[in-house]
Amino acid sequence: MALIPRYRFQERIREALATYPVVALVGARQVGKSTLARPFASSEDIHFFDLERTLDAMRLRENAMGILGSLSGTVVIDEAQEMPELFATLRVLADREHCPARFLVTGSVSPRLMNAGSESLAGRVAWIRVDGLSLAEVGADHWRRLWLRGGLPRSFLARDDWQSIEVRENYLDSLIGRDLRFWGMSDHDPVYIRRLLMLVSDASGQTWNHSEAGNTLRVSYKTIQKHVSILQGAFLVRELHPFVATTEGRLRKKPKLIMRDSGVMHALLQLAEQSRLESHSRLGGSWETFCIQQTISMSECNAEDAYLWNVQGGAEVDLVLDLPTGRYGFEMKHSDAPTTTRSMHTAIDTLNLDRLHVIHPGQTIQSMHAQAPILGVGIEKLEEICRELRRR
Repeated sequence: MALIPRYRFQERIREALATYPVVALVGARQVGKSTLARPFASSEDIHFFDLERTLDAMRLRENAMGILGSLSGTVVIDEAQEMPELFATLRVLADREHCPARFLVTGSVSPRLMNAGSESLAGRVAWIRVDGLSLAEVGADHWRRLWLRGGLPRSFLARDDWQSIEVRENYLDSLIGRDLRFWGMSDHDPVYIRRLLMLVSDASGQTWNHSEAGNTLRVSYKTIQKHVSILQGAFLVRELHPFVATTEGRLRKKPKLIMRDSGVMHALLQLAEQSRLESHSRLGGSWETFCIQQTISMSECNAEDAYLWNVQGGAEVDLVLDLPTGRYGFEMKHSDAPTTTRSMHTAIDTLNLDRLHVIHPGQTIQSMHAQAPILGVGIEKLEEICRELRRR
């Protein structure tokens, strides 16, 4: 299988290793963390440890301090969530004078990994979130394929759409049958977990109600709340909370759930081909899911800086990025000729947006209003907007 170069991530890893003794790559299963990390190991045979490999795990459990302490250069520890106690050892090694080694760790379960790392390695670790493939990496002209198949490298690079959805089905079978149960959902069978994921996929881009989901699946809202939290920790689902800029009493308080990968969403909705996607009732939600993920990924903003804004019976903005350099809105419209609306002007005034972007299928960037800062951004130009936000 051909590899797609991921130069931006490689650059970020190099910069982080030059500054921090420990660098952690976190992200969903099969997004390419191991592929990114492996070349940084000073010696693949000696400096690369895969904690899902029994021999490597046994060696480090028995004598992590002795083995890792004897190495210099860059040491890669893959799937570090399998051994969270290892971070205490890394803290000691990172504090050595003239530290002879740098440690690059990867992990797939956010709370388990980040809690262990934050407690033991405060001030010593750089966190880098690894998403699936982006438009910047695959080429903007391949946006339809990326939208349909998603950013898992094996899915995107599959021979055809049917092989691609088979890859995603196998991915889901592994997550549902093993990983998610091991990570905290062992009290429910795989049928329930798949139904929950299908429900989230069908609601992706809409406000989410734990109680309604619980009624559908015949469990309590607290159970749904717990399990959605696990899906977030596994980097399958993103939760956007309402942005509160005023004391507006009509602001909707419910969050919005977004599937992080449009291809996984399509597999759960049984959408294998572009023609079926284009005619499906969830086309708008799928487009919003894809564009939100690409915007957040390519702008490299922190998760806590991304919001939604929605007033009951009135204005809304699909995505608000509240960055140190400005506040920007994004509306996702699957239309060849989107137009401005009163809602957009209300959002600009209420939220004090520096600019509102309307993301649509297309190839250009153009002003949509003579007086208001509203830009129509074709999906093939989204990378330019995100790169500008990164540099501000």
